[in-house]
Amino acid sequence: MTKHWEIKKHEYATILTVLHDWDLDIANEFLSYAEKHFHAEQHKNFIFDLHLVSQVDSMVIGIFISISKKIKKNGGKVFLLKPSKVVENLLLDIGLLSFFNVYHSIEEIKKIISSDSLD
Repeated sequence: MTKHWEIKKHEYATILTVLHDWDLDIANEFLSYAEKHFHAEQHKNFIFDLHLVSQVDSMVIGIFISISKKIKKNGGKVFLLKPSKVVENLLLDIGLLSFFNVYHSIEEIKKIISSDSLD
C-alpha cells in the first residue's frame, strides 16, 4: 500500500509531509483521517511540508484551509514548507498566498516559533 503522507510530532510543531501529488481520492482519504485524528488543541504549530509535491488541486487547498482555520482559532500557526513554484504561484493567483506562512527552510520556521514562544 502506498503511503500518501507522513505525520511527525515534534516539540515545536506537528509536521505533515505530503509524499506525492494527491488526486481527489487521496485528498478525501486524508480529510477523513484528519477529521478523526486532528484536534487543533493538540497541534499548536502545524507545518505542511510540500517539498515532494509538484502541484495541488482545489480540494487539497480546501483541506489546508480547513485545518489552518482550526489551528489558528486555537492560537496556533500554520506554515507551508518548500512549496513548488507552481503551488506558490497558484496560491498567489487565487489570493491565498497571504493566508499561509510560506517558508523554504525548517530553520526559518523554528526561528519564528522560537521567537513567538519568547514573547
